[in-house]
Amino acid sequence: MSDAAGSSSPRTAKRSLFQSLNKSLFTRSAKRSDQLSDPDSAPVKQSISVLVGSWNVGNTPPPSSMASWLRPTDNHDVIAVGVQECQYDPRPEYESCEDDWFGSVAKTLGDRYTSVANISITPMTVDTYKSEQSFLDAVRDGKARSGEIRLSVHVRKEHLPLISNVEKSLRTTGRLGGLSGNKGGLCASFKFGETQLCFVNCHLNAHDENYERRNADARAINAGIKNGIDGFGATTQYPYVFWFGDLNYRVEAPLEEVKAMLAAKNYAAMLERDQLAKSKQSRQGFYNYREAPITFAPTFKFKKNKEEYDFGRITSYCDRVLYKTLPGLELAEGLYDGAFDIHTSDHVPVMSCFRLDIVAPFTPLNTTHVLHLGDLRTEDLAIPENSAPDAQALLHACFNFAHATLVTDDTGAERMPNPKWKDKISLKVKGFSFEYLRDCHILVSAREEGKSRSSLGEAAISLSEACDSEKATFAVDLVLHGVPKARLLGTVWIE
Repeated sequence: MSDAAGSSSPRTAKRSLFQSLNKSLFTRSAKRSDQLSDPDSAPVKQSISVLVGSWNVGNTPPPSSMASWLRPTDNHDVIAVGVQECQYDPRPEYESCEDDWFGSVAKTLGDRYTSVANISITPMTVDTYKSEQSFLDAVRDGKARSGEIRLSVHVRKEHLPLISNVEKSLRTTGRLGGLSGNKGGLCASFKFGETQLCFVNCHLNAHDENYERRNADARAINAGIKNGIDGFGATTQYPYVFWFGDLNYRVEAPLEEVKAMLAAKNYAAMLERDQLAKSKQSRQGFYNYREAPITFAPTFKFKKNKEEYDFGRITSYCDRVLYKTLPGLELAEGLYDGAFDIHTSDHVPVMSCFRLDIVAPFTPLNTTHVLHLGDLRTEDLAIPENSAPDAQALLHACFNFAHATLVTDDTGAERMPNPKWKDKISLKVKGFSFEYLRDCHILVSAREEGKSRSSLGEAAISLSEACDSEKATFAVDLVLHGVPKARLLGTVWIE
C-alpha cells in the first residue's frame, strides 16, 4: 500500500483484505461452534489505507492525468476526491461537466478502482427550484446533474463486497439565501466491513473579511447533512470522519509580511496567523478535528498555468484535509502534501493519507449485555433562547453497531439549566463479546422536552473503560453543529 501511510514489499505484503476476509469470515463452515458463545472472542481487524484529496478546480478542465495528486499506484484501499468550482465546458468525449470530472478521476485511478459514491451540488435559481427541499430532492433523484462542488469515493474493486450502507446528503450555504450550489457541503458515508467511514467535502465563504461566515457555513453544513441515525448529526456518530475542501480560511497578516515569510519558507509562521487555527482555538468551528502537520507551501493563490503566486490575494492555506475520530479510536497520519506540478487552477490540489483499522464482518455471538448510563448530569447547559423559563431537557441514547438492531432509551425530563437526571439509561444488546464492545460507543443527545425535541448537544461515550472495570466515570462535551455547548457527566457500566 501507500508508502505515505507505511509500505511493505510485495514479498512481505499480506494477502488482500478481501481475499483474507472472504476465506476466513464469509465462509460459515470455517466458524467453530464454540466461538459463537465465547465471551472473550476478539474482533478481527485489518489495517486499510485511505487517501483524501481536495482541489478547487477553478472552473477549468483538469489536466489529462492527475496521478501526482491521487497517487493510484500507491494502492490505497479508499480514495475520496472532493472538488470545488468544478463547472466548465465538457470536453468532446463527455456529455456534461459532471461526466467529464467523474470520468477524469476514474481514468486517473484506473480499472483497479470502482466508485461507491458520486454526488454534486448543483447551481440553481429560484426560477428552476421553488424551495431548497425541491432542489435537494432533485439532486438525490439524479434530476439535477451539473454542479460546482463534487465528491466521489472509490475503493479497490476487490473490497466492493465489504462495502454497504452507502448514504449521501448535502447542504447548500451559497447565494440566494443558501439555495445556490456555489457554496456548501457534500457528505458520503458507508460501512467498510463493520466500520463506518464518513467523508465531507465543502466550499466555505471566500475573502479575508468573511471569517465569521466561514464558521457559520461549517455549522450550517454540520446541521444540514443527514447521513446515519435520525436525530444525530452525521459528524457526531461516525467513528472516522474526514472533512476537507476549500475551507477558505486565510492568513491574517499584511501582504508584505506574508511575502517575507513565503520567501523564507517560514510556513510555520504563516500557520500561526491561520484563521482555521483561530476558529478551532475559539471553539467556533471544527471542534475536535485534527490535521496532519503542514510542511508544504501555501496552496492559494497562484496564477493559472504558472508556477508563481498571484499577490492580488493574501497567500493562504485555503485547501485543507481534517479528520476526527470517536473517543478511544485512533488513526495514523501519513503523507500530507500539495500536487504543485498541477497548474490549471489558482489553487493547488492537496492530498492527505491515513491508515486505520476496520472491523471485519462477524457472526453474532450467543451473548446478551445491558449497557447502562447513570448519575447523569450536565455542566453549562443553559436554557435555549426563546424557550420558557421552566424548560426541561431529557437524554436520548442509542446503540447501533454491526448486526445490532438500533436500540434506544430515554430519561425523563428535568428542568434546565444544568439538569440532573434521576433515571438511568439501559440498552440491551445481543451478539457481542466484551472485546467487540471495547471499540463501541453509546450515542447520547440532550433534547428539549416538547414536540420538536430539538437537540441541545450530542456526544459519543466510549465503552472501553467500562469493559475493564465494574463502573467507569465519564465527562464528555455535548456538541451542537460542531460547536461544544455543555458537558455531560455520568457513569457507564455493562452487565
